[in-house]
Amino acid sequence: MHKDLNFLTLMHDILPITADKWRRVVEEHNSSEPPLGEHEYNQNTESIQKQWRNLYSKCAPTGDPNCPENVGLAKKVKVVITQKQEAYTGAILFFLDCLQWNLFLLDVFYFIFSLFYHSKQQ
Repeated sequence: MHKDLNFLTLMHDILPITADKWRRVVEEHNSSEPPLGEHEYNQNTESIQKQWRNLYSKCAPTGDPNCPENVGLAKKVKVVITQKQEAYTGAILFFLDCLQWNLFLLDVFYFIFSLFYHSKQQ
């Protein structure tokens, strides 16, 4: 359970939505000092992602007082990462809308400039 709480806490702090952030979670998790009597942590991105998916997919609701701490934290991390991904996607869509609007304005400017330029040449 300590191993789960360790990488889940790191995930909550780092919010891995990119490969670089996932690598950071793995590196920090594997470099963490395990509790006395446990083996060193030696996991990769896929194993941590699989463990996390298994935990947040469990049916125990987070409001249930009998819900294990690692399951509750996994579900919380899932919500926070999903919100960050949605915000990130929204920012990209906003940027693309602005870019599209700027290209439209550039087309309008070019059209007006062309009319002006051609009228001066005649």
